[in-house]
Amino acid sequence: MYATDGSTFITLDDGTVPLAIDPAQFEVLWHGFGAQTPERSLLLAMLERTAADLKNFRYARQRSNQRLYMDAYLWVASDDRSHPFAFENVCEFLRLSPEHVREKLLHRDRYARGSRETMADAA
Repeated sequence: MYATDGSTFITLDDGTVPLAIDPAQFEVLWHGFGAQTPERSLLLAMLERTAADLKNFRYARQRSNQRLYMDAYLWVASDDRSHPFAFENVCEFLRLSPEHVREKLLHRDRYARGSRETMADAA
């Protein structure tokens, strides 16, 4: 409610005036995460690169690309939490469910592998 004495302050029902907040604080309250931090950007880039490696190198013929695929697969499949950049730690820092992200990344891989086998059987 606005005060009736002509002031521009908002007063609550109990007569108190809430503290003013900075626009940056409002952004945090409104969106929940605040500004993108360098740490958060790095972790998101790690997940994006992993998803790209799982997609692009699934059927790679070159050993270096096969290794990229296998490294990405093993990182996602691991439930190890012993280092800060472990898959589950990264997901939890980003407020993502490790199980859900893992299922999405690896399910896509299983689906593609199954569809390729189905096409080979049909041929």
